[in-house]
Amino acid sequence: MSERSRAGSRRSASPAPARRASSPDAGRRATASPGRRAAAPAPGEALDDRFEDAPRTRRVGAHRAPARNGSSLVRFLWILLSAAVITVLGIIFVVIGPSNLLFPETGSAAPSGSGSSKAPVKAVIDPSTTVTVLNATGDEALTAAVVAEIRAQRWGIVEFTDATDEPADLSAVFFTDPKDEALAKGLGDQLGGVFYYLREDYSIYDTQLVVLLADDYRGPGASQ
Repeated sequence: MSERSRAGSRRSASPAPARRASSPDAGRRATASPGRRAAAPAPGEALDDRFEDAPRTRRVGAHRAPARNGSSLVRFLWILLSAAVITVLGIIFVVIGPSNLLFPETGSAAPSGSGSSKAPVKAVIDPSTTVTVLNATGDEALTAAVVAEIRAQRWGIVEFTDATDEPADLSAVFFTDPKDEALAKGLGDQLGGVFYYLREDYSIYDTQLVVLLADDYRGPGASQ
């Protein structure tokens, strides 16, 4: 037998090198070769979870914002402020409630004195102003005395006098045309500061001003 044949026989007879045993996780952690899919795990074998090796941090929740310092104090102050405002409004409503508000009655004469929102009216005295005197007191002497004062002081021309059954608690001077408001104020000031009002239905007397005498009258001509 030749030397080549004997050498081949010895190589064939020599035992094959033992394979290195692989670890149980080698198949799972091995990276698939390019172009080949990784081998599926054996039945019953657990899959690797990439989140198990995630680093631990102090944050919990990806979208939870950190708590702001003093946020509780700010909310408490807002609640306290709201309660204070509600309390003040309640006190104002109780003190100045609907029952304490004065509203003009429908159809009543509107006062044109200093309470008006428009510019103050300057008093005017014109001796040619026509005047009617109405007496709601039942005292005829009062009518005569007031008429005498108006004529003597040249505050106007009294064209008509009459007693009236119309109930009246306040003495006043009425004007029927808005352009005569200054005349009404002027005569009212001379008669002791009585209020003056616009009252169009008094136009039936056909005079510029109408003086109404009530029990409260204390102006010129009133008995002391």
